[in-house]
Amino acid sequence: MKDFNWKLFIVLVILGSIGVFALIPYEMAMLKVTELPPEAVELDPVVITVINSFSKVFMVVVAVFFGMLMMRRTSLGAPFIETYVAKDELPKFSWRWFNLAIGISLLGSLVILVLDRFVFLPQIDVTGLGDASMAWWHGLLAMFYGGITEEILVRFFLMGLIVLILAAVFRKQSGEIPGSFYFIGIVGAAMLFGVGHLPATAQAFGGLDTILITRALVLYGLLGLWFGFLYYRKGLEYAIIAHMSADLFLHVIFVPLFS
Repeated sequence: MKDFNWKLFIVLVILGSIGVFALIPYEMAMLKVTELPPEAVELDPVVITVINSFSKVFMVVVAVFFGMLMMRRTSLGAPFIETYVAKDELPKFSWRWFNLAIGISLLGSLVILVLDRFVFLPQIDVTGLGDASMAWWHGLLAMFYGGITEEILVRFFLMGLIVLILAAVFRKQSGEIPGSFYFIGIVGAAMLFGVGHLPATAQAFGGLDTILITRALVLYGLLGLWFGFLYYRKGLEYAIIAHMSADLFLHVIFVPLFS
């Protein structure tokens, strides 16, 4: 652990934690319309939110720690944050990739909204769903959780872990890992992120069926393929930009148009 970059660790944990606490107003609004399990009904919503928030911070700490241990082996990372912490010269910023990150996230967000409204929702009984009545700033704050925290959890840790496992199984050293391993990591992390939303989907809709499972995998995994590709090609920062942009489009800008 002598070579472990504790400064980088602290910076990434702080960034991930900012996203967690920015999500609190959104979570509080959701609790008002969410049917809680019996063991949680008696708990104050503030207590539930505090417990959820600190559990997420713990996950961030674990994800950053192990993600950093995997960085050298997988050659994945956060080049701008790493060099900033080391006080070295920052890599050249690419406006082309910046514009691509936002532009493709915009198109992907539109595709997701159209699929949900015209393909999935017509096949789902939504009569029992509550109305969270989200304020626009709830979504604005929530994009910090999606853009920063989820990218740390899903790309920095989970995608890196998939690549590392493949490299270990096939005995590939750093610099020898083929591109196919990274693309498996991109797809695997995106799909597992979608799978991770199945419990919440089941709770919201009162169960799961083929349509709901497909909906969760598509809506939560589709843009994840783009975020993962950006992480692989350009680093965590571009994935964060793309994810924050997508959440801004989905939860703030397009909400009035599709509500």
